[in-house]
Amino acid sequence: MKICQQIYITAKICLLISIPIISHAATMESIGFDDWVISNTCSQSANKLCEGYYRQPTFLHLEDKQSSKLPIQITSDEANFVSKGTSVFTGNVIAEQGDKFIYTKKATVRHNESSGDLETITALGKVKILQPGFRVDGKKATAYIPQDKKVIDDAVYRIYARRARGVSETLTIFGNDKMQLKDATYTTCAPNSNAWYLKAGEVNLNKTTGQGEAWHAKMYLKDTPVFYWPYVNFPIDDRRQTGFLHPGYESTSNSGKTLVLPFYWNIAPNYDSSITSRYMSLRGFKFDTLTRYLSESSSGKILFDFLPHDRAYQALRNEQYAEPAFMLSNDPDIALRRNDLKPRDYRYRVTLKHNTRFNKNLDFLIDYTNASDGNYLNDFSTGTWNYANNQGSTLYALQSMALNYNDRYGFSRIKFEEYKTFYTTRGPIGQQQLSKLPELVFNSATFNLPLDASWLVNANFTVFKPRIVADNNVALDYGQRFYIRPALMYAINEPGWFILPRAQLNFVQYSNVQLTKTSIAQGTNPQRSELLLPILDVKTGLIFERDTSFKHTPLLQTLEPIVYYLYVPTSNKQNSLPNFDTAVNNFDYNQVFRDNRYAGYDRVAAANQVGLGLASKLFAAESGEEIGMIGVGQIRYFTPNTVANIETGNVDKHWSPIAMLAKLRITPKYLLEGNWIVDSVSTKTASIQLQYRADPTKVINFGYEFVRSTEPDDLTGQTESNVKQLNISSAWEITSKVRFLGKYTYDLLGKRDFYVLGGIEYHTCCTALRFVVNRILQVTPTNPRNYINGWGIQFVFKGFAGVGKDVSDQEIAALIPGYNADITTL
Repeated sequence: MKICQQIYITAKICLLISIPIISHAATMESIGFDDWVISNTCSQSANKLCEGYYRQPTFLHLEDKQSSKLPIQITSDEANFVSKGTSVFTGNVIAEQGDKFIYTKKATVRHNESSGDLETITALGKVKILQPGFRVDGKKATAYIPQDKKVIDDAVYRIYARRARGVSETLTIFGNDKMQLKDATYTTCAPNSNAWYLKAGEVNLNKTTGQGEAWHAKMYLKDTPVFYWPYVNFPIDDRRQTGFLHPGYESTSNSGKTLVLPFYWNIAPNYDSSITSRYMSLRGFKFDTLTRYLSESSSGKILFDFLPHDRAYQALRNEQYAEPAFMLSNDPDIALRRNDLKPRDYRYRVTLKHNTRFNKNLDFLIDYTNASDGNYLNDFSTGTWNYANNQGSTLYALQSMALNYNDRYGFSRIKFEEYKTFYTTRGPIGQQQLSKLPELVFNSATFNLPLDASWLVNANFTVFKPRIVADNNVALDYGQRFYIRPALMYAINEPGWFILPRAQLNFVQYSNVQLTKTSIAQGTNPQRSELLLPILDVKTGLIFERDTSFKHTPLLQTLEPIVYYLYVPTSNKQNSLPNFDTAVNNFDYNQVFRDNRYAGYDRVAAANQVGLGLASKLFAAESGEEIGMIGVGQIRYFTPNTVANIETGNVDKHWSPIAMLAKLRITPKYLLEGNWIVDSVSTKTASIQLQYRADPTKVINFGYEFVRSTEPDDLTGQTESNVKQLNISSAWEITSKVRFLGKYTYDLLGKRDFYVLGGIEYHTCCTALRFVVNRILQVTPTNPRNYINGWGIQFVFKGFAGVGKDVSDQEIAALIPGYNADITTL
C-alpha cells in the first residue's frame, strides 16, 4: 500500500490506494526528450520534415486562476509526513494541482510551522514538470506555492505549440503563462538537430503576449555564431509584435546589390506600421513605410516610400541632358518626357486607401496615389519577387474620392476621379486621360409592379475635364454627359423553362462640349448633342436535368438551350456624338447574351439579332456544387449593322463568330478552363488553362492565349496588336525537403521571353531557404527586348524570424496558382 497525502490549506491527510493520476507512465524517465517520437511516416508535412513529433499528454486545460485554487495532491511509494514543518516523500513522487504535475524520485514538502500552510515543494534528482503547452526536465525544482512559481535548475524545456525547445541553467515558471530563463538556448529544430539556435544570457517567454525576449543573444548556425543582438524579441505564437526583422539581400540589374532591414511596429491592436530601409548599390538609400489602421467606422492604409538621393536617376538625367536630339526635339512625346525628367534629388511615391462607414447606408472612400516622377513608378514596378509590373503600358496614378449611399431605393454615388499620367524616359509612353469632376450615379433597386412585372432605372451624370486645359495641349474631347436608362421587365419562371422579356429606353445628352480639331474633322458635331434609343430584348430557355455518375460518383447534369433576341434601331446620329469613355467589349460566350457590345454610355450598337446558346452543367448530386460547364453560342444578324461588326474581326455579315466556353474539374487533381472564338475563316481568340494539383506542394499550370486582330476599332480607328503567348508555371515537391519553383511566359509572335523565373525552396523542420532568379521584359521606346534581371534569397528560422527580402508569399502564390507558398509554417 502507498500513502497518499491530500494536501489542502489545512493539510488534511487521508489514506488511499494509489491509482495513476494521468494516462502516461508515472515512473520518472531519464532527462531528455522521451516525448519525441521518431517516425518517417507522419501524416502532417511538418512532422515529415522533422522526422518525428512530440507526443503530448492530455490535459483538462483549466483556467490558470481556477487551477491555482485547486488542492495539491501528492502520491509516493513512501512518505514521512508532518502537518507543520518539513515532510519527505520518496519513490515515484507525483505532485498534482489541476493541470500541473511534478514527477520526481524524492521531494520535500514544507508547511508553515505556525499556520500549517503549504509553502514549498522541492523535488530532487531527476525532475519532470508538466503543464498545458510545455514540459520541463531538470535536476532540481522548487515550487513556491503561494506565488504559483517553480524554479528548475539545469533545465531542459520544450514548448509544444511552437515545437520549441532549449536548455537553461535556471528556469522559472510563473503560473501557466510565463517563463524566465538564465543562460539559455532556444530553437524550433528537432531534438536530433541544431541547425540554428539562439543563445542568450536571459530569455523571457510570455504566452499571454505571445512574445519572447532575449538579452545579449547570439544566433548560431550549427555551432558557429553568425549574429549578435543586445536585445531581440521574437514570436512564440502567431500574434504581431514590435521589433526588427532580420536583414535581407537581393540583386537586380536596375538597382544593384541591395541590403534590406525591415522593422515592424505594433502600435496598437488596431494600428501597425512597417518601415523597411534599403541600401541599393546603384542608387543609395530607400525607405518604404506601410501604416495600417482600423477603427469601429474606418479602415485604411498609407504607403509612403522615398529616396533622399538617387544616383542612378541623376546619371540618367545627365545622360539625357547631354543628348541634343532629346533636348531640342519637337516631338510631343519627347517633350512630355523631358518635362518629367526634372532635376530633383528627393523622389517618392505615396498611396492612401481609406474607407469610412458612417452608418449602414453611407460610405466614404479615398483611393489616392501620387509620385515625384514617372520614372520612379517604372524603376520600382519590377523586382525579384514582384510579378505585377507596368511593362509595355502607360503609367497612371488613380486619385479618387467617393461618397456611396445604399438604401431600399437603390445605390447612389458622388465621385471625383482622375488618373494622373506619368511620362518616363526609356519607359512607357504616356497618354492623357479625362477626369470625372464629378460623377453622379444612381442605380435603383428593382421595384415590383402588378401582374408580376417590375421596373428599375440607372442614371449617370459626369463632368469630364482634361488635366491639361491649354488649347494647344488638349488632345481629348471633354464636356458634360447625362445618361438615363429606365427598364420595364416581366419574368415567367417555371420548373424547366423561363421567359424574360424587357423594354428599355436609352437616353444620353451632352452639354458644354469642347471638341478637338481631329474630332470635328471626323464629323463629331456638338450641336447634335442628344440621343434616345429604345432597346427591346427577350431571353428564354429550357432546363433539362438527368442523373448520371462518373467513377461511381453520383452527378446531376443539365442541358440548357438559350435564345436571346435583341432589337436596337439604327441611328446614324451616334456617329456625330462625342466619345468620352466608351470601349469595345471583347467578344466571348457571355457577349452573345448582352444588350450592347460596347462598355460605357456613349455608344449603343444597332441590333436586330438573336443569340443562340447551348450549355451543359455538372453538379455534385449530394452537395449541389458545380463541377463544370461547357457552353457554345453564336449571334444571327437579321439585318447588317451600319457599323461593321468588329467582334474580334468578324467578316460574316449574317453570323457572329462562334464562342465556346468550358470549365471542368475533370478529377480532384485536374482543372481545365478554355475559351475559343472562331468564325468561318479562322480562329480569332483562343485560350486554355490546365492545372494539375496533386496537393498544395505539387502543382503544374499550363496556359496558352491567342488573339487575332485584323480590323480597326470603329471607336478608336486603331488595330489592336495580336497576342500569341505561352505560359507555364510549376511548384513541385521533389522530396519532402526540396521544392522546385518555375514560371515561363513566352511571346510567340515577338519570339522573345516575357517573364522567366526559376527558384528552389529547401525546407527542414526549423529552417527554410527560398532562392529565386528572374528575368522580366520591360519594353522601352528604343529597345523592345529590354530586360530587368534579378535574384533574391530568403532564409527563414521557423518559429523565430525570417532572414531575406520582405517577400509576400501571396506574390509567389499568384505566380504559381494553386501553390501553398507559406514558407514560414512550422
